[in-house]
Formats: sequence, structure tokens, C-alpha cells
Amino acid sequence: MKNFLLAIFGYTFGTAIVLMVCAIPVLGCFELGKTIWYLTQYEHETGTVVDCVGKRFKHKSKYAYVVETQDGTRITARWYGSKSFCERQHGKTVSVLINPENKSEGVISSFMDRWLLPTALLGITGLFVVGFLKKRQASSEKARAA
Repeated sequence: MKNFLLAIFGYTFGTAIVLMVCAIPVLGCFELGKTIWYLTQYEHETGTVVDCVGKRFKHKSKYAYVVETQDGTRITARWYGSKSFCERQHGKTVSVLINPENKSEGVISSFMDRWLLPTALLGITGLFVVGFLKKRQASSEKARAA
């Protein structure tokens, strides 16, 4: 019975790892494609940080800044950080991307909002690939030596 439970746990754990390894590059490519789509389809404008919006995460609150464009469109950042960081952004000019078909829809064009997630996910994928290739190369060299 113990061996059976260990086998089930092993298969479940292995399946979870395989799904994560497959999902991470797919999600990274999706986020990268979304960023490129925004950059090519939306109009580039600037806005001013006017406010901070709080959101509760488990045991603490995180804050995202709100940008207002010249025509009054208010856009909330996607990235949440500390309250002090958000307050330091107040009054800064920020690049935004506005939907040309619906001027009330837009996204902030910053590294944290547009590029951090795809870069991190694809970087993790790169580490998996490098690790796999090194392990594969080591095992093939070991097989040749034997």
C-alpha cells in the first residue's frame, strides 16, 4: 500500500512539474504577444500620475498608481508595489497606450507593466532549457566514456 501511495504521489508531482514547465513558456509568449500587440495597435500618449489605488493581498496592502491622460482617461497600473513607491510617482509623466477605437481604454507603457512578466517567464524557460541541455550533454558524455 505504501509503494502504491508513493507511486501516485510521484506521478502527481511529476505531472504537476511537466504542466508547469509547459505552461510557463506558453504564458510568457502570450504576455509577450499581448505587449507587442498593444505597442503596435494602440496610440502612444502621455499621462500624469494623479492617485494611488490600494488592493489587499493576504496580510498586507499593495498599491498601484493611477494615470490621467490629457483627455481625462484614467488608467490604473498593472503592477502593485509599496505605498511609498506609489506616492513617490505622484505628479510624474508616464507613457500610456490608448485604444484608438475606444479612447477610454488604455494601458500604461512601463517596463513593470508591459515587459517584466514576459521577460521573467521566458527567462525561467531559458533556465529550464539550459539545465536540460547540460544534463543531456553530461549523460551523453558519460555514455560515450562507458
